[in-house]
Amino acid sequence: MEYKKIIIKKNFLPSKKIEIEFEEFEKSSKKYFKPQLIFARNGMGKTTISNEIDEKGDVEEVESIFQDSNNQSYQITNDDIVCTIRIDSEDRFTSIGDDAIFISDDYIAENVNIIDREINRLEDGLKTSVEFLLRRGGSRKSPDNMLVRELPQFFGLNIGSFNKGKNKLNLYDSPIEILRKISKFLKSFTTEESDEKLAVHNKLENGIKNIIISEKFKLQSDFIDEVSNNFQLSEELQNSLNDKLTNSENSNTLDGFITQFEDILLFLENLKKELLEQITEDYSKRLNQEFSKIFFDTKRLQIDKKGKIFSRDDVYGPVPFTKLSTAEKNIINLVFSFLELENLIKYRDLESLLVVIDDPISSIDYSNKVGLYTFFRNKIESLSSMYSETKFIICTHDEEIYYHFYKIFDDLKCYSQKNPKNPKNISCLELTYEGLVKRKSEYNFYKQQINSIYKYALGLVPEISLYIGNTMRRVLEAYSTFNYNLGPSEISTNQGLLSKIQDETEREFFKAYMYRLILNSDSHASDRVRRSSSNFSEMFSDEEKIRTAQLLLGFLYRLDPVHIERMIDFKQLKDENENKIDKCSDYKKKCEKKLNTQKNNIEGIKNSKQYTDDEKLQKILERTDEYNKNQHKIEYLSECIEACKTRKEMLKDGVGSSIEFWLNSIK
Repeated sequence: MEYKKIIIKKNFLPSKKIEIEFEEFEKSSKKYFKPQLIFARNGMGKTTISNEIDEKGDVEEVESIFQDSNNQSYQITNDDIVCTIRIDSEDRFTSIGDDAIFISDDYIAENVNIIDREINRLEDGLKTSVEFLLRRGGSRKSPDNMLVRELPQFFGLNIGSFNKGKNKLNLYDSPIEILRKISKFLKSFTTEESDEKLAVHNKLENGIKNIIISEKFKLQSDFIDEVSNNFQLSEELQNSLNDKLTNSENSNTLDGFITQFEDILLFLENLKKELLEQITEDYSKRLNQEFSKIFFDTKRLQIDKKGKIFSRDDVYGPVPFTKLSTAEKNIINLVFSFLELENLIKYRDLESLLVVIDDPISSIDYSNKVGLYTFFRNKIESLSSMYSETKFIICTHDEEIYYHFYKIFDDLKCYSQKNPKNPKNISCLELTYEGLVKRKSEYNFYKQQINSIYKYALGLVPEISLYIGNTMRRVLEAYSTFNYNLGPSEISTNQGLLSKIQDETEREFFKAYMYRLILNSDSHASDRVRRSSSNFSEMFSDEEKIRTAQLLLGFLYRLDPVHIERMIDFKQLKDENENKIDKCSDYKKKCEKKLNTQKNNIEGIKNSKQYTDDEKLQKILERTDEYNKNQHKIEYLSECIEACKTRKEMLKDGVGSSIEFWLNSIK
């Protein structure tokens, strides 16, 4: 017996219910399951799928989301492997001094996390206390009374600043160094000062006393219990811990507090070092082999036997923890997860194997994606050959990633289906408000991208605003390269192509405007590494992005109207618009009915004799708030319906008429 379905029910999900069914097929006398390739826009519940499977895929979990072929609940056993690969986890990363460390040993990673949490608690607590100290005496409305402004004004002690507009305090040094400077100042202070200066001094001293007497800068009892139960300490560290427990009185001076605080941090760092020396799991050789294949470079990223991370860019030693990028962490996590999974199943008789990957390529530079897709292909092929009945669930919000994973599975012999008359051996799905719905197997990525741009330009899919810039760039690049063997930056400046646009105003406009899109392009990986975090989505408003989408389509339409008209699924768009009008209208009627009931309830309370005036007022206020919310909802729905009707009129005469409407705004 094995499970064939996963059913997730959550009220917060837009669809309320997600049902994943694993279809089996045979190839070369072996049983396989169709991989589940799921596209989902942000907020539809994509991450909930991986979270629920990760939580419920445990043998000790009582509540099951797994069902067999008879729709009966299936309890996960020790022979069922459920692996949820999380590439964004920080759990195996730490630092010693400035050096970044990756921990492959489970026991050590778990205990280092305990230490790091305590270090972070202490350091964050000190930062908060120092910030509170420097804000002392003032407020956003009267920041000049804050210590952070009074100390430089009266004593030349410049340790921070306060931005009133942003209500933000900036520290000019680490919290512990700021306390050192304050301690030095307090020692040199004499009482022979003006009353104004004495008042500032007293304010500072009182604030310092609050920090010194605080109990939060000691080792917490929960942490001490965990250390005692989980750690085998060396004699030196055990003596150090005992000393801290027996001499736990607060210091009476700021210097004493600083010494105690630094002593505790030193103890925690030494405790962490001692743990890291015990690392026994050595994945370094295999990890480095995979990194060299992904980056096409043996020295781009390496990990030694003790977990220290090295990079070609850091020639003087290990990568500083603060410089370890999100992309590097994600790639390390990804490679390690697959190696760990392969080790887990290598010598076991399995009942089932489920591999779930949520957003498989996240925060990765374009230059490294080719290597990663190759890595995924090899690992999927390897797992399928080790255990043919492996079930895969791949979730993504990125159309490009969705397309490439479809090609990966379709390219593998065990999943490919060359006969066009037979159904594909890949389940292509999209998570919608109705749950999981099937997508077309023969997936035209370029066509879908153009349709996404057109829908966005019409205002039908505002939720793709975050990545519409990338979509537009991809379309422009694909169109220019395939049709004219030109780069995207050349297509809007090539005189031969621009001559196709008859109107001179349009021609000059496109020459300038299309470059706006190119300047924010993702085309050059090396530039992308160096650029700031600003991108198309951050630089332009939603109105500007919609306008750019309209004009990009207008530009391509002027170059090749037949191409654009053939690519856009016009009937589907009209149907979607009509469905939206119907849904909004139905929902508006329900809201209006509810509004009428709410209005009658409020009137009933006003005329009621069973409540006091105060009770009436309270109940009316509560119901009025709900009434106003419902009224706003109706107003929003009315605007949506009107917008849909405007689009309906625009779409009346075909794709061309809507694009001409947008182009008229240029003149």
